[in-house]
Amino acid sequence: MRNYAVELPFSLNHDLKMAGWNGAISPYPDMNLKQKAMQSIRNALLKKFSDNVSPSANTNALTLFLKINEKCKGFKLDISSCTEIEAIALGEAKDFIYRAFHHHDQSHGNMRKLTLAEISSKLGVGNGANIGSFSTDFLSKIGTSLMSASDRRLHKLYVQAISCDPLWSSVEFTRSKFRETDFVPGSRLSFVPKTVEISRTICTEPLLNMLFQKGIASVLEGLLREVCNISLSKQPDWNRSLAQLGSVGGKFGTIDLSSFRLDVY
Repeated sequence: MRNYAVELPFSLNHDLKMAGWNGAISPYPDMNLKQKAMQSIRNALLKKFSDNVSPSANTNALTLFLKINEKCKGFKLDISSCTEIEAIALGEAKDFIYRAFHHHDQSHGNMRKLTLAEISSKLGVGNGANIGSFSTDFLSKIGTSLMSASDRRLHKLYVQAISCDPLWSSVEFTRSKFRETDFVPGSRLSFVPKTVEISRTICTEPLLNMLFQKGIASVLEGLLREVCNISLSKQPDWNRSLAQLGSVGGKFGTIDLSSFRLDVY
């Protein structure tokens, strides 16, 4: 494979130059859209070539993770320097979010849509690994795992949530006779391949945390459909169609944000 990694750039360079590329690796003021596309293809050719992964890829990922996490921890929205139109836009956004999460009932006033009852009715385990689970299937997680959680209150909420389901309650009663509930500090951070320069950070969640996270996600997805007419299940198909239209007509574009900027204000 390494031989191909040496030969492929030469072959691609030849093809691109035949198509009008001038060989520039870095952008320059006179580069047109077609040349920029060819330059991007050339630069990305070996971006994920596993034989060339940097020894510091995991360290780079951890450094970036801690940096962004620290920014999130210390973030405070400062609107003192906002223009009038920006302040109006923020106010409209706050009002929209409030209305999205509440509905008005004449007899009860404003009622929240994101409630513990709604979340508990949509618990899910996901299809990946969880701390304390010995396999990834539903039965192993619910019936034979250590039922890990980062907070003791989660287990109480879980027992309360499944109390109306006799079968699920019976499974938990049996599980608890043979397995303990494991309380852990939080999720387990690890790394998977991303590019040759930096890995991707992933977190393996405690099982009960994941159950309620999936429940919250399901409620939020329902609100997106109800309020914004956005279906996350259909979004990949729509994105592919729009990307195809954009590649043909140039009326659409995509952006890839590597990290969310927290210093806007």
